[in-house]
Amino acid sequence: MIRKKKIQTYANISAEYVISAPDSNNLYAIPLNFEKEFIGRRILNKLGLKSRKRPNRSLGKDYVKRIDKPKKTVKIAIVNKYVVTGSFKLADCFISVSQSLVHAGAALNTGVEIHWVDANSIEQAADPVSILSAFDGILIPGGFGKQGVEGMIRTVRYARENNVPYLGLCYGMQIAVSEFARNVCGLEGASTTENHPDTPHPVISIIESQKDALARDGYGGTMRLGGYAAVIEPGTLIYRAYEESGRIATDRQRLERYRSDPDQQFRLGRIDEGEVAVVERHRHRYEVNPAYVDILTEKGLVFSGRHIREDGTVLMEYIELPGHPCFIGTQAHPEFTSRLTEPNPMFLCFVKAAGGRKK
Repeated sequence: MIRKKKIQTYANISAEYVISAPDSNNLYAIPLNFEKEFIGRRILNKLGLKSRKRPNRSLGKDYVKRIDKPKKTVKIAIVNKYVVTGSFKLADCFISVSQSLVHAGAALNTGVEIHWVDANSIEQAADPVSILSAFDGILIPGGFGKQGVEGMIRTVRYARENNVPYLGLCYGMQIAVSEFARNVCGLEGASTTENHPDTPHPVISIIESQKDALARDGYGGTMRLGGYAAVIEPGTLIYRAYEESGRIATDRQRLERYRSDPDQQFRLGRIDEGEVAVVERHRHRYEVNPAYVDILTEKGLVFSGRHIREDGTVLMEYIELPGHPCFIGTQAHPEFTSRLTEPNPMFLCFVKAAGGRKK
């Protein structure tokens, strides 16, 4: 209180309205810290308003406690080319991804210790085991360009062959498809045409129906942006993850909104009666090449979700590997829909598997 009185004297602000804001390593503790200072009540008093109900902060306190003092902790490697500059780690580069991991960890009472790993270091290492063996789970987020891509390919192979939980987001899913095509299907040099236009096996490419738009408009306005529906296959790990989280039920409302709005119906695609669909947000241009879906499937890769456009083009949305503790990927960006009290199913599934591996 002495400090507040001093600020009152020198800043001409009543000590009653000097709010303490201590540093915190837990983002979600900040609102609770403010409420210790009765900030809500002070704002209402200043505006001459009455409180309509007594807030219940028990849930927030419970989540903060789980983050600060979890029952166990897992180590997750986020592998990308953007996350390290010299000796500096760009912790905010994928803030939505890292916070989605925190959300899942809080729901599972599991601390998530995030390690930022430069894909180039794995590319240059004699053996990726020396870098990756310390982690309980591996995640490759979105991105573009060929720098560090071979390091990411090696990372995916390590996770696949050593039963390490893996989550690929957008580019991370495309990397996983490329690795599987090379090392399981025997398609030497398989890659994305984004990085290697002359690849003998373009397992990731721009689909034919999009090439006309690119020729006409260049690259402006040709991304798949925003929410799109994906039909998910019953019996798959992805289906169970969405079902257990309750997202299948809650996404029905969003699907109905798309159906009722003529301008948004293209986001639904074709959904047959009885099929189950979920909605995630997207931001990408390249897709899994339909010409390679059969051989990838024959060799064991499961496409557990798809979006079928009105013109009949099938876009692969989810992948998984049966028999693996958790080898999943999505063309979407599920980190955009994750919340502290409603973690995204993909992250829940991944962190749970990482916790199981540690146990």
